[in-house]
Amino acid sequence: MDHKSDIDNKVAEALNSLEGIGRASAGPYFYTRVKARLDNGLRSKWERIGSFLSRPAIALSVVFIILLANLFVLVKHISPAASGNNVSTEQSMENAYDLASNTNNTILTILDREDE
Repeated sequence: MDHKSDIDNKVAEALNSLEGIGRASAGPYFYTRVKARLDNGLRSKWERIGSFLSRPAIALSVVFIILLANLFVLVKHISPAASGNNVSTEQSMENAYDLASNTNNTILTILDREDE
């Protein structure tokens, strides 16, 4: 029962703390400054850039360009020409570790291929 009275005391304390609260008010010249700025009509550079980029046509075209660039990179990465380069690399690795022809000519051949 002591727990319930403790909760009631805390609720009463919280409600009593709200007694001195008043309505929030703005500074003395706040409305005058806001009205002057709205009437002036001049916007900063960042406001103009933000309003330009927030247009739906611009935003959608930027998203489309980004998706197109990602698609281009993905297609370029998966293209068959890239896999052909892997075959030549695999063949040069096979030649480098060829145990049947372990001579100085093999090392020179490898070094010559790297220069090309």
